[in-house]
Amino acid sequence: MVALTQQEKQVVELFRRLDPGRRRLVLLELVRADSEAWKRYQGSGEARLRDLARDRGLDWDTMDEQARQDFVEDLVDGDAA
Repeated sequence: MVALTQQEKQVVELFRRLDPGRRRLVLLELVRADSEAWKRYQGSGEARLRDLARDRGLDWDTMDEQARQDFVEDLVDGDAA
């Protein structure tokens, strides 16, 4: 795994301090900034989310959109780690 620079770590920390609703807006803006990269990451990211959900006794494919959002927010906040 590639180590983050100090500046990147600061960005991550600022992101984590945002209200969950604002985090979503920031993520959407990042997607718009580099949609091709997002498409590549989306495939691997969703597979990873399925694995993380399964590790916690959940089934990503049967979760509704709100349950998925809550799960991801818990991961970002560190509550589900």
